[in-house]
Amino acid sequence: MPGDARTGRLRLVPLSDEHLEYEVELDAGHEVVRYLGDGRARSREDVERRHQHRLAAARRVVGLGFWVGFVDGQFVGWWILEPPERADQGPVDGQAELGYRLLRRYWRKGLASEGACELVRHGFEDLGLTRIFAETMRVDAASRATMTAVGLQHVRTSTPTGTSPSQAVTSVRSDTRSRASSDCPAGVSEPCPATQLLPHRPSGEGPLRCAGPGGRDDRVMSEPPERWSEATVYPDMWSDPDADPRNSEGVSPDGERATLQDYLGNYRLTLQMKCDGLDAQQLARRSVPPSAMSLLGLLRHLAEGERDWRNWISHGDPEPKLYGEGDAAFEGADADQAVVDAARSDLVSEQSRTDDALAEHMDLGERLGEKGFAVRELWVHRIEEYARHCGHADLLRECIDGRVGQ
Repeated sequence: MPGDARTGRLRLVPLSDEHLEYEVELDAGHEVVRYLGDGRARSREDVERRHQHRLAAARRVVGLGFWVGFVDGQFVGWWILEPPERADQGPVDGQAELGYRLLRRYWRKGLASEGACELVRHGFEDLGLTRIFAETMRVDAASRATMTAVGLQHVRTSTPTGTSPSQAVTSVRSDTRSRASSDCPAGVSEPCPATQLLPHRPSGEGPLRCAGPGGRDDRVMSEPPERWSEATVYPDMWSDPDADPRNSEGVSPDGERATLQDYLGNYRLTLQMKCDGLDAQQLARRSVPPSAMSLLGLLRHLAEGERDWRNWISHGDPEPKLYGEGDAAFEGADADQAVVDAARSDLVSEQSRTDDALAEHMDLGERLGEKGFAVRELWVHRIEEYARHCGHADLLRECIDGRVGQ
């Protein structure tokens, strides 16, 4: 049986009979199981049968099995690192299948990848596995993004007989020096070549690059992740209209100032959306070398920018830099959750303070500060600055997990 595990937010506990009711709740949600089997919510009898199968699977190989996840004592979902089997051989040594299933209210919070990353670490570092794989439906973009986020690379998309839509199979090996063919475990229709698990590759080898101060992880994938979008109505968008906070019904804003506010607000939201669902390591990743830019660096840079803009229109001594001179906002964007939390807080605070300062000057033609900047000029400059960096965020995010969209 596996042991307890902890991550930054999750407490992972080995599955036991006391967790059955959580499994019943989880599998009763249609949205949770829509890409599993026939996509229908499971009956209690079915869940009880699967529960016994999961307990039996956990006993087959020491250290593998199912973990139930909690955040602040609240059930979130479960994660698996399950030994695959071949019908004629039993468990396959050195291999395991990764999986996860979360209650809908905990989606898009980075918890699936947080738990999965811990199991991948456990599998390779604690158990000495040589291969970890996962599979999902091709249309399940969110699950595929989670696989990419924890270092798995897409290997093959295939259509098993009688299955629709086709399954996307993702497989990895711990052997970082070569790519080799490997038979797929039972349940996968065809053999699929294995690929590297990048987070466990020693720095400096092959196509990866590890640089930067403070131990920051600047590793870059040798092959780009497969591009995907969560949107289905307009595939070039970030999400569907009913899930996009930038969409608003009715007529366009009335007047110049309201139009400027609307554009700025939407670009701010776009930047936030490009950062959603990523952990600290992903946000800090410099994924477009040789640039030092990262999504986390952009959050810090724009917080610094908001403070600078206030200094433009103020009299007296300027407020000090938030992070330091030059490129300090980018250079100090380390893969640490405390740094991420501070950057998000700083950006919201600085945005609010600049908004409040400009709210006192309703005349767009008014000139402020020692250099006489027009209020209109500052509004337009803020919009173009956010728009420019949203373009950078497009490229950074696509390199991280393949997600695209405006």
